[in-house]
Amino acid sequence: DQTDFIAIAHALGNGERKNANLRLMLSYAKSYESVGANGLSGFIRYIDRVIASKQDFTSANTTSQNSDTVKIMSIHASKGLEFPICILGDCAKGFNKQDINIPPYQMNAELGFSMKITQPEKLMSYTNLPFEAIKLKREKETISEEMRVLYVALTRAKEKLIMVMTFENAENKLRNIVDASTLNDKPSPFEVYSCNNFASWIIMALIRHPSFHTIREQIARTTIPIKSTDFKVYGCIVKADVQDVKEEKEKIFTAKSSDALLQRLLSSFSFEYDNEPLTTIPAKLTVTQIAKQAQESEITLESRPNFMQKQKITPAERGTILHNFMQFAEFSSAKKDLEAEIIRLVEKRYLSKEQAAVLNVVKIKAFLNSSLYQRMVQGQMLREYKFNFFIKVSEIDETIESTHGDEEIFIQGIADCLIIEEDGIVIIDYKTDYVEDDRILVNRYYNQLRLYKSAIEDIFQQPVKQCLLYSLHLEKEIEIII
Repeated sequence: DQTDFIAIAHALGNGERKNANLRLMLSYAKSYESVGANGLSGFIRYIDRVIASKQDFTSANTTSQNSDTVKIMSIHASKGLEFPICILGDCAKGFNKQDINIPPYQMNAELGFSMKITQPEKLMSYTNLPFEAIKLKREKETISEEMRVLYVALTRAKEKLIMVMTFENAENKLRNIVDASTLNDKPSPFEVYSCNNFASWIIMALIRHPSFHTIREQIARTTIPIKSTDFKVYGCIVKADVQDVKEEKEKIFTAKSSDALLQRLLSSFSFEYDNEPLTTIPAKLTVTQIAKQAQESEITLESRPNFMQKQKITPAERGTILHNFMQFAEFSSAKKDLEAEIIRLVEKRYLSKEQAAVLNVVKIKAFLNSSLYQRMVQGQMLREYKFNFFIKVSEIDETIESTHGDEEIFIQGIADCLIIEEDGIVIIDYKTDYVEDDRILVNRYYNQLRLYKSAIEDIFQQPVKQCLLYSLHLEKEIEIII
């Protein structure tokens, strides 16, 4: 029981972290179960493989917002949280209006779309009234959103809020902000709209506060009307010593190189990653991806863009439609009434009406009347069986050096059909390729069936006695000897 596990974890000490790790293990188990049907034994084998490959699971994070830590986050990520002390940095950074000012068009859900007027012969481009109206609308929406973001930032602190803003010649900048305001009880809407950063809004509001007298004296604006509030504010201007900065830069540029530092940098730049060959191989692949790597020259596009869908259906697309039927159809129902089963697939949206109209019912009837189908019905049949397993890198890439060949890759696959018989398992894969010779299919899909066989034997701990391809085009089964 999960409660018992948690109680044991607390009893062993450091209970919070152990509790978090147990919950993380439960989430791993749920994720594993959602992609396969291998049960507890399969999950345990998966953990054994991870341990054998000297890998490890990520430890759970037990840090909370109440921990004795400093947390750096964006304003959006802080929404809904509270902290004793908050520092709001870079308040003087301008609002990002590039998507409003740069494009030659404007678009708004309410006002519509407009573009600049261009005269190529005169090399001229200028705006029009709809363009400016939409631009103004979007700019107001951007300012409103920035104001909402600032509200979120200012309301995160429970005890103290520190706001930092950096200006070149801070006193002049503050004077300009103050002079732009009418200095009534509160700034006018136009004054607020004219601001381009958080700092301007903050200064316009705080310059009227009684505790801001130090700033008012520094910028020589002591006649500003004061508005009392129930919170305390402390403001100060910290000036950087430009002369010291210049001298420091001169020291840096005139300093002699350090041989020890140079050797350290050269050593770092010449570093070569020991596992460089493995960086070109994904950590996870599907069986289909591996099979297609061996037949890249034969691969063609099987679907077209939507605007081309009404054109004549290609043979490759017909094959895909036929395979979709084999994937989703209920064979017993199709055997009794094929037309009714096709209608059901259309109603369930597994096939469109256009696809159903071109479905090759002759090939389907040939399969339903085949000896292979009778064999499938008589045995224990598993359709669309999902599985996961590990294989060595050397099994999919012979060019990898022997020192890296034992590294493992996580593989996912779906077998079209498995027949579990008393003396072993039979793997069946449907193929719709337009070929005239069995050997083409054998060469093309040998690696795919080889991987299927290896995975199924490992999962079921039973031998795979046959690997079969059923060619819907040739209307016959083809055995691949592995």
